[in-house]
Amino acid sequence: AAELPQAPIYGIGRYKVNSEDVDFEIGWPEFDRDVAWARGVLAAAGIGDGDVVLITAAQCEAPWLSPVLRAVKAIGATSLIAEVFSFDAGRTAWFLQSFPVKAVVGLGPDTVDGWTEKGLIPTELLAGVEVVWARPGARAKLAELGPRLAQLVMLGPALAMGQPGESAASVNPTEWRLDEADGDVVVTSIAERATSFDRAPTGIRARVATRAGGGQEVALADTAAG
Repeated sequence: AAELPQAPIYGIGRYKVNSEDVDFEIGWPEFDRDVAWARGVLAAAGIGDGDVVLITAAQCEAPWLSPVLRAVKAIGATSLIAEVFSFDAGRTAWFLQSFPVKAVVGLGPDTVDGWTEKGLIPTELLAGVEVVWARPGARAKLAELGPRLAQLVMLGPALAMGQPGESAASVNPTEWRLDEADGDVVVTSIAERATSFDRAPTGIRARVATRAGGGQEVALADTAAG
């Protein structure tokens, strides 16, 4: 079966700008490149074989976070999956209480609020976690985690992830170019993908900067839309 030609990926990615949906196709070549990039991000944060990683995501976020899940498996780490919405906060809490979770990917404000509503203390649940990739809106709620926090933000069709202790998140520099247009981030694809983007609006206001070693990063206020 592995030797047979791959069928096209079923489904599309969709993000919203000013109440309008923007759809885009995804191909296997860029998916594989996205997995390789995500694997590098995870490895740089110290995630390795035998570790346990909890990912909180919605099914519609697969275009962004499926490569991260595949990267976790490729590294040899164990993945735990939960919804990013508050109704699944109990499951994420149980995972954290029952397994030696080393990293959480995609933690959002709804989950944190769900813990609080249940009388759970987020910093206690995350006490043994070494890296928390938090979405916009969650970072301020988890400020006590300090250098263990890393940023994760979906920039239109692109995914940006930071490293623990950093105040910004980076995109794959071989896939994307970021620019600012009237304060909003726009995204251009620089590698061949099933759908090409030329200064595609993301609806996210942030500052774009160039990293010391090359590539680009975004720094956004914690109240920015994700």
